[in-house]
Amino acid sequence: MAKRPLNRYRPFLLLGLFIFIWKVVPKSVQLTLHKSFYEFQAPLWIGSSKIEDLHSYWSTRTNSENKLIEAGIQLSRNNHELRIQLDQVKLQQEELNSLRSLHNLSPINNYTYETARVCKRDLTSWWQEITIRKGDNHGILKNSPVIFAGGVVGKVKETYETTSTVLLITSRHFRMAARFENDPRPVTYIGSINSSFGNPKGIVRDAPSDVIVTQEKSQKLVSSGLGSIFPEGINIGTVHYLEPGTNGLFKAGKVLLDKRLLYLKEVSVLLPKNK
Repeated sequence: MAKRPLNRYRPFLLLGLFIFIWKVVPKSVQLTLHKSFYEFQAPLWIGSSKIEDLHSYWSTRTNSENKLIEAGIQLSRNNHELRIQLDQVKLQQEELNSLRSLHNLSPINNYTYETARVCKRDLTSWWQEITIRKGDNHGILKNSPVIFAGGVVGKVKETYETTSTVLLITSRHFRMAARFENDPRPVTYIGSINSSFGNPKGIVRDAPSDVIVTQEKSQKLVSSGLGSIFPEGINIGTVHYLEPGTNGLFKAGKVLLDKRLLYLKEVSVLLPKNK
């Protein structure tokens, strides 16, 4: 009879023993074990992601000829529109370069883009991370900015041989310098607690008291270029209201982010050209 209570609590005793041993193990050993365990799992995540891509490819191949023709026509239209937009961007870039040269400002195109597929998502309320299929083997650097068509995705948290983890902009542990699109004064963006299926959001703080934002007059929030991580002017999200902060000197509000952050399949990592 005495053994039965002991057997009941054995799992908790083993767990407590494991936690104690883990605490006394040197930090360098912990990091090595963590990285080794991650590298062991990485091929499974990459393989699963590639199988998903292959399934999507064969699903497209099985479409009827009419659907493929319609898709081709729509693609042609999209290409035509993109060519027009690209010409406009080139003209704007030339104008921007001439203005920066006139005012002796440093160039902003000091980055190269490394595109990577997403192979794993961890979008719980507490952890907002994704894993991409490129790492040390492609020159990915820790703390590199990560973006997509909708703006800021996050920053590289850790790099491994063939994969990297990205801390998302929605995470409570994410923070960056920002500004409103038409206001040069810096503000602070931080992530918020996000659910797995709700609309992604964040928080803006330290906004000057004279900044007016309402439902009828919303403003875009962009990167400020401060902090030496993100280039200036990358979209973060939209702010629909501001209210006085706790100290009464500055304002704070909610930032609505791009919904596509929940369904990312591909991102771009910005790497300095002189790395």
